[in-house]
Amino acid sequence: MKISVLPKSKLGIWSVALLIFSVLLVVLFFLLINVFNQKGGETFFSNLTLTIPMICAWFAGVLSFIIGIIAVIKNKSRSMLVFISILIGFLVALYGILAVTPS
Repeated sequence: MKISVLPKSKLGIWSVALLIFSVLLVVLFFLLINVFNQKGGETFFSNLTLTIPMICAWFAGVLSFIIGIIAVIKNKSRSMLVFISILIGFLVALYGILAVTPS
């Protein structure tokens, strides 16, 4: 089994691209806070300018995890970036699920 750095399958490339898109949306979120002085409100949905990038970042992270798993199982994609996107996507999904469950 040979492990490469860059993915060669289309699903592997999509998984890595979605992870990069997720990171860019989180950077956009923090830019909106620091540069444009956006503030959150009492609830999660009270400022949609901040809510939409975070929901899209979470969704892209979860899709990165799912597509990475499919790439490894179906296409036998063995690349470091796909494995990293699976790990980070799993952590994003886990955090999103744990953040919305009542304590």
